[in-house]
Amino acid sequence: MAIHIRLADIPWESVRMVNIDCFKLEIVTDDGAFNFTFPSYEKLSEALLILALQSTKRVEFLDDRRFNPARIA
Repeated sequence: MAIHIRLADIPWESVRMVNIDCFKLEIVTDDGAFNFTFPSYEKLSEALLILALQSTKRVEFLDDRRFNPARIA
């Protein structure tokens, strides 16, 4: 039985492994494994970007002693 899901609908918190093989992307989550096939490397790159952007979280606390952009400049 195949389950159809969009890449953007996969919650990043549930992702346990990502495997890339040519134009194929396999994502293993707490709920199961999902396979995606893309027609080109560009489309695969777009998918990986979507997955990466989903994983970003808003920073609610910033420790100035550890991260101070002024000290880098």
